[in-house]
Amino acid sequence: MKILAIIIGVQNPADKNVYVQTRYYDLSSVGYFYKNTVKETFKFVIRESLPTLDKGTRHSVQHEDYYCHILVSLNDQVGAYLFCDQDYPRRLAYAALQEALDIFKRMWEIIEKNFLRMKIFQFLQLMK
Repeated sequence: MKILAIIIGVQNPADKNVYVQTRYYDLSSVGYFYKNTVKETFKFVIRESLPTLDKGTRHSVQHEDYYCHILVSLNDQVGAYLFCDQDYPRRLAYAALQEALDIFKRMWEIIEKNFLRMKIFQFLQLMK
């Protein structure tokens, strides 16, 4: 039972590009010279698959001895991806993805509020 990566990607509604916002890798079981290749492959999977997935859906894809579990947010085009070996339980994978999405959304709301406050403060300073 091993998780290789948990990655959260967001599709920008303006330009339709997918951006990786948060990532965690545990590539200790991957050879040193292959680590960057594996990371780039994960990013490629996210960039290519997220725009085609419906909101509020779950997906599991198997490739050889590994799985990619995907959970897409219900309200917006935010996807959480978990790459693991075939022994990792699917139920635990989706629980981890839901928790990762919840934490990401809470942090994103805090960032948005602080950004908005900063913009309002700057505007009020210009009005003086």
